[in-house]
Amino acid sequence: MGRPVEGKQHYVAYLRKVITNLEGHRLEVQRVSHVNSRLSYAELTETFEIDGAPASWPECILFEQGEDGLISRVSVFFKQRSGDTS
Repeated sequence: MGRPVEGKQHYVAYLRKVITNLEGHRLEVQRVSHVNSRLSYAELTETFEIDGAPASWPECILFEQGEDGLISRVSVFFKQRSGDTS
């Protein structure tokens, strides 16, 4: 966590490794917002099982597009849950 994953191939490999090892994994998108023609973000909840019980993590994913219209950068932010001060 907190370390950048550089390059499309490395990022896809990272996601495959993480997601395929999570039981009950799913993403629920609450909102997609377009700041401008090259910057968008998605607010979502990621859910998976920990010791057989579902755990949910609110997130915000920022997408930056290059001049070619393709995603050039992805930043993932975990939102602090209400009442969680740790």
